[in-house]
Amino acid sequence: MGGTVSHGSASRPVKVFVGRENEVAALGAAWQSVSNGSSRVLAVEGDPGIGKTALIETVLAGIPAPVVRVAGVSAESKYPWRILDEITRRLARIHPAGQPGSMDPLASPSFVGQGLTEALQAAGEVVLLIDDAQWADRASMAALQYSARRLRDDPVLLILAYRRHGDDSQLEYQTVSPGLSKSWRQLFDGEQGVHLVLDGLPPEDLLRLAAANGYPGLSPRGAGRLHESTGGNPGHVLELLALMPMHSIVTGSGPLPAPRGLAHTITARLASCSRQTRELVAGAAVLGQRFSVAALREVTGLETMGASLAEAIDAGLLAEVPWTGGRELAFTQVFTREVIYSDLSRSVRVQLHQRCAQLGGPGALQHRIAAADAPDERLAADLQRAAQERMSAQDIPRAAAYLRQALDCSPPGPARLSLMLATVESLLVAGDVIAAREYEGELAAAPREPWRDYVLGYQTLLNGHIDEAAVLFKGALAALGKADADPLPANPWPEDLRARIASQLAIIGILTLSYPEMVGYGSAAVEAGSAEPWVSGFAWFAKTVGMTLAGQGPAALALLADVGEPGDESGMEGLVARGLIRLWTDNLSGAAQDLRTAVHRATRGEALRVSQALGFLGEVEYRRGMLGEAVLFTDLAAGNAEDNDRFWDFSMLHALATPPHAARAEWAEAEHHAAQSATWARAFGSPVGLAFAAGAKAAIAQARGDAQRLLAAAIQLETHYDSAEPGTHLLGPIRADALAQLGRIDEAAEALERFTATTARASRKSALMSTARVAAQIAMARGDHDRAQAECEWASGLAQMVGLPLEAGRIGLVAARCHHQAGRRAAAERALRAARKRFIMIGANAYRQLADECAHELGILVDDSPDPFKGLTQREQDIALLVCQDLSNKQIADRLYLSPKTVETHLTRVFAKLNVSVRGDLKGLLDATD
Repeated sequence: MGGTVSHGSASRPVKVFVGRENEVAALGAAWQSVSNGSSRVLAVEGDPGIGKTALIETVLAGIPAPVVRVAGVSAESKYPWRILDEITRRLARIHPAGQPGSMDPLASPSFVGQGLTEALQAAGEVVLLIDDAQWADRASMAALQYSARRLRDDPVLLILAYRRHGDDSQLEYQTVSPGLSKSWRQLFDGEQGVHLVLDGLPPEDLLRLAAANGYPGLSPRGAGRLHESTGGNPGHVLELLALMPMHSIVTGSGPLPAPRGLAHTITARLASCSRQTRELVAGAAVLGQRFSVAALREVTGLETMGASLAEAIDAGLLAEVPWTGGRELAFTQVFTREVIYSDLSRSVRVQLHQRCAQLGGPGALQHRIAAADAPDERLAADLQRAAQERMSAQDIPRAAAYLRQALDCSPPGPARLSLMLATVESLLVAGDVIAAREYEGELAAAPREPWRDYVLGYQTLLNGHIDEAAVLFKGALAALGKADADPLPANPWPEDLRARIASQLAIIGILTLSYPEMVGYGSAAVEAGSAEPWVSGFAWFAKTVGMTLAGQGPAALALLADVGEPGDESGMEGLVARGLIRLWTDNLSGAAQDLRTAVHRATRGEALRVSQALGFLGEVEYRRGMLGEAVLFTDLAAGNAEDNDRFWDFSMLHALATPPHAARAEWAEAEHHAAQSATWARAFGSPVGLAFAAGAKAAIAQARGDAQRLLAAAIQLETHYDSAEPGTHLLGPIRADALAQLGRIDEAAEALERFTATTARASRKSALMSTARVAAQIAMARGDHDRAQAECEWASGLAQMVGLPLEAGRIGLVAARCHHQAGRRAAAERALRAARKRFIMIGANAYRQLADECAHELGILVDDSPDPFKGLTQREQDIALLVCQDLSNKQIADRLYLSPKTVETHLTRVFAKLNVSVRGDLKGLLDATD
């Protein structure tokens, strides 16, 4: 704080702010940016008592926008969606229609974060304050981070106040949430963020702090002594001023209690209270940071507590929770509760936790765990039952947490193995690979049997060792076959283990591009069946995607015809699978509908375990020429994978993010994504990852017009991917394309013939389009201009049928060269101008530059029709181009995940910059480039 100060000693301290002028100015500037339509993420970091809340509240007092305040609570940090639930309720008071739906505990934070994004956009100008954010639950923090990345052009100020990490005094079940990780710090330190690290006040400000608080007797020497002992922490200073005589501070010698010695101050204050008050505060510390008076009475056994409560409140230890009518209390600071709790003897702590457990409720199991000091089979059994209840409710993260706790209090013996296997699998399914690694040694040393080999294989696969995982899965499947032939009295593994193993083997088939395995194991997984929705859904995903990659796309689509209908076994995974298959089979509108529906449903709380959905939605939009949306979705997908250490997705998602950046001539971003894709592809060594990395390299070469680099990428791609389904990418006959550009025409013709043998079998329009374009280049090089022109017309027609505007523009460049060589200069100029206009319309700046280079080479003048939107920001350009497609503000907002108000603000700036007044004038500017 600048300073938290109080007037008088008997009443609750009155907040008064002192100092921090630079920080106040920084916060004010952040709000000014927000009021101008650019969101900001503000981090206020500091130790307990440093004045984070006082600083924030001082600035918020001068902001006219509504403020949504929530706070993390240590005892609730492990319960998913607690913070987001509170935000949702409070946002509803501002804009009732703009709130996310109820959250499934299995829901992906990135998708739920989209729902929060929309709710914040609907609220208009708003401040969202998360106090004590280090105690916020992981799921809410992940969703908040996703939303923060999306809200770049909305009047939203997100403030997170949190204490610094590294406090080793925390109990295991109170550990600081990892939500404020390096990924948050990247936001704080980026152009969207403001990161304030609060240190202590200087001695001169401590003088002001003391005087404002009613301690005018502090001298400069005393202020210096306080600063030396406390580091200038205002909270610590005020604690000492309240505890110690001013004379001792001003005239004494020797150190005052240091910041780390503040625990003594708190314990001394507690010690000055009566015995009954000490007992009451001890019970409160075990109950938690916030608790009810009724629960406190039960735990302490005190019949009358009025006097003791008053004493604890007067001592600054406890405070009534506002708007609860005195029925609930809380510790004045998290640090206060922690000091008192840690100062309790082990025997007292255990006894109080046992009493708290008897109260029942959601915290009872945690109190029983805290009270346990030896293996407890009954507790372990109760935890396993609780885990099963959560698993039945599809709350796999909570089930995994219960299973871990059950494992911790289970005695050695045969039953522990099954519990350990269930625990590790649940952690892997929940995506907590880091926690699962804790059991690697025990898992590897366990006796071999099908379930153990499956779980170890699952963990091995996610650690990147594909071949080792395949051996384990196949061994487990073979052992299951032997067990079926000679069944045991009771198998200790899940009934659907065969489906689980086969699904993983199908995924390995996809990763290694083994078509027989991806189809065979995928079919086996579906046929084996499972009562668990997550198993069934993933089996259908593995089967149908595998079938498509093996060239059986129509058959796979037929199996997914009823996706989304009641009782459909494939669930949300099936919807994503159909979206991918539609993308690869040239049904771009259907793919967009499926993937957008999946994303929309996930934002409303449904669980979706196919993390690549956002990335492939970005590829759909890239193919459709919506480059702004493509960048948005693919960057979010790659960032989400990085934030959650899903490194097995890195090569694929970074590769998907490369083409839209390259098309927009955002070279630094494109090269970064391509390099990341290549690095992780080499690390894992899977053919599909290496193929994606080659595709990223090719996308940059194509956008730069670098034929030599394109050829190198082609060789890499063909080494790892034989294109059984050519619609999986738009590169087409990439080797023939590069060779033709390099003038190696005979080699190009041979390469094209080899590729045509595959595309003719698949009859994929996008692949046939690319084939025709390259055939035109070869014919043109051989002087057969009529054939070259016919191939261009055929390719252009296919591009328009599928809906590929960027590819249509590339075909137009080839057509322009063909006309020019044939002496048809006017036709060449028309083709070149049309291609250039296509590139401008979709914001493909790299290809527009290639068109300008082509014009210069052919001696065609296009300088009289410059890019009319060149002076706009990227967001303004995206909106202007969508206006030219006759989209309304609401439609643009939906497309770009902005609020209509934000679109209107940007459009106003566009009008001002381009000196136009109506929407039709924008289209007129674009038409003038003809």
